[in-house]
Amino acid sequence: MRDTGRRNVFTGQFYHSFVRRSVSDDYSHRSVDNDVGSVTNGGEQQGTDGIEEGVYVISVAARLLHVHPQTLRKYERVGLVVPNRSMGMLRLYSAEDIVRLRLIKYMVDDLRMNLAGVEFALNFLNKVMGLRQMIRDMALTNDAHALLAEEMEQIFRDFGVSFSDSQNVS
Repeated sequence: MRDTGRRNVFTGQFYHSFVRRSVSDDYSHRSVDNDVGSVTNGGEQQGTDGIEEGVYVISVAARLLHVHPQTLRKYERVGLVVPNRSMGMLRLYSAEDIVRLRLIKYMVDDLRMNLAGVEFALNFLNKVMGLRQMIRDMALTNDAHALLAEEMEQIFRDFGVSFSDSQNVS
C-alpha cells in the first residue's frame, strides 16, 4: 500500500491550471533564480497558493516533480501537457503546467492509471468543471430573474395592483 498523504496534490481550483497562458517573446526582463532554477519576470517570485510563478525548463520541472525529463517528454508526446517553447525551442513549463503534471503524476503513481485513463479522466474533469461553471452562471441568471420578479411585484403592490397567478393579464 502506498502512502498517498505524503505527496501534495493540488485539488483546490485545479481547473484553472488547465487554462493556457502564452509566454511573452520578450525574455529581456527575465532572470534566473539560482535557488529554484526558475525563470521569472524581473527576478521577482509571485506566489499563488504556495506555487511560485515562473517558467521552468524541463530539467528543473523534472526535479520539482521527482521524475525523469523523458517522462515529461512522453507526457507531451501523448498530449497530456503542452509546455510553451522559448525562441530556442526549449520546453518552458509554467506553474499551471507543474500543477497539472502533479495531478497526472498522482493519477499514474498512486491511482495506478495508465496514460489513456489519465487522458480520459482529465477530459472528463474538464467537462465536469465546465458544467459546474455553466450551472453557476445559470444560477446567477436565475437569481437575477427572481430578484427582478420580486422587485416588479413590490412595485405593483406599491401602486395597489395585485395579480393572482390564475389571472391572465393582457
